Amino acid sequence: MTIPLPRIEQAIAEYSAAWDGERHLLPLLRGLALDGDPTSRGTLAGHLTGSVVLFDADWRNVLQIHHRVHQRYLFPGGHIDAEDQSLQAAALRELHEEVGVPPRSVRLLPGRFRILHVDVHDIAARPERHEPAHFHYDLRFAAVAAGPLEIRPQEDEVSDPRWVPVAELPGVLGERAREAAARRGEPG
Repeated sequence: MTIPLPRIEQAIAEYSAAWDGERHLLPLLRGLALDGDPTSRGTLAGHLTGSVVLFDADWRNVLQIHHRVHQRYLFPGGHIDAEDQSLQAAALRELHEEVGVPPRSVRLLPGRFRILHVDVHDIAARPERHEPAHFHYDLRFAAVAAGPLEIRPQEDEVSDPRWVPVAELPGVLGERAREAAARRGEPG
């Protein structure tokens, strides 16, 4: 694990402190470390992943992609690699790999909007890769485009990039995204 466990725990603690309704996740996410490296895809009960909720420069839309393996629309993101120096660096690397948006073209949001949401989703077993069913604990980092972006999907993994209106995002993520957009990313 190249990302030190205390930095992971600090990020999770900051997230749960920023969003009162998320305190229940703290013991669960801390418990991932008991089963091994919480960032390793080899931790088969479940592991952390990172994605980016990318707002366009006008704060009206966020980018989603259709993931070919999982057959669903997700935010650009994926597994944390050994060379990633931080959780957000992993998410930005995945953004670049999946849709061709370099990290210098976006600005991560500060404070309570840094990790906008943690999504826990199940991943189906993949016998051809000897992977059992497991969970992804996806840390969704929020960022805004610095200007117009050229989206170039990595066709082997993703397709159909689309800009979804912030107003149409459901649930807790939608509420937080609308708050971030209204404040232009300033936690205030």
